[in-house]
Amino acid sequence: MLAAALLPNPSLANEASRELRARALVLGYNLDFDGAQATYGEAIAADPNDPASYRARASSTWMHVMFDRGLVTADNYLGRFAKPPASMRTPPAEQAARFTSDLNRAMTLARAAVAAHPNDAEAHYQLGATYGLLASYSATVGDDRGAAFKAARQA
Repeated sequence: MLAAALLPNPSLANEASRELRARALVLGYNLDFDGAQATYGEAIAADPNDPASYRARASSTWMHVMFDRGLVTADNYLGRFAKPPASMRTPPAEQAARFTSDLNRAMTLARAAVAAHPNDAEAHYQLGATYGLLASYSATVGDDRGAAFKAARQA
């Protein structure tokens, strides 16, 4: 019980971390993936126990991989959808490792928050959103439909 009491309540995430995530999100939507990654890193430094920052950085990595693989193009933003290329490159090892590391950290923190605060809706949201990101990544980049459905059920 002492450990549960010492774990931060996810509903009370650091305000600086939230503001930095919002800034990073704008950078990502403007396709400044490097700037977004750096700003998410600042958000993590501001609150290393907030699963949302790790999940957000993993999501930014996923979007960068999607653009690199041609699954999302600037034309998609303009309302024109093109068929994805028949053969897609695998993501660079550095991006795949960053995604996995950030997602695993977000998952660990979210699970701990649910264990410590089982009646907190925000804790459950953080865990479900992390599984949702895993499902999306598995289906698009990992090309593993089975893993995607498993993660989606858990979400």
